[in-house]
Amino acid sequence: MITTRNNGHRNLLPTPAALLLLLLLAAASPADAWSIWGKTTVVVRNELVNHLQMDLHCKSREDDLGGVLLQVFEEFQWSFRPNLFGGTLFYCHVNWGDGRLYWFDFYVQRRDIKRCRSVCRWSVDVHGPCSYNEHEGGYDKCYHWNYVNIIRRGLLGNGTMEEREKRGLTE
Repeated sequence: MITTRNNGHRNLLPTPAALLLLLLLAAASPADAWSIWGKTTVVVRNELVNHLQMDLHCKSREDDLGGVLLQVFEEFQWSFRPNLFGGTLFYCHVNWGDGRLYWFDFYVQRRDIKRCRSVCRWSVDVHGPCSYNEHEGGYDKCYHWNYVNIIRRGLLGNGTMEEREKRGLTE
């Protein structure tokens, strides 16, 4: 530390080495401990037609939120603090038994930090997820699903249990 005197008062200024140490500690610490934003909550709601159940499994690079089976109109939610460095991403795999495994990035910090600072609401149907616009009071931006045909690729049905476990498709 560098100490200076100003009108009889001591001012402590960090040295360049102390600043570097602080930055290294920030980079090595959990992302939510160093967030400058408040907590964000993501809510995913099953709005599938014909009262289909939705198998939902969400995760980020650091956190696996586990799987949940949602009945129609049920919701799953989680909360976190966006990363100081802007890289927070949560995605979910979705399946409702039609032979495809769908996925979508339900929280992308660059896309969502201004759009839904505290609560990001999503309505999910067979066409894709739609995001809620708090200013307009409705779901106004819809996206297409990313998907893979899982029966043809042997991930379900004729795939061995070991292959399915490797791909995270079993409980």
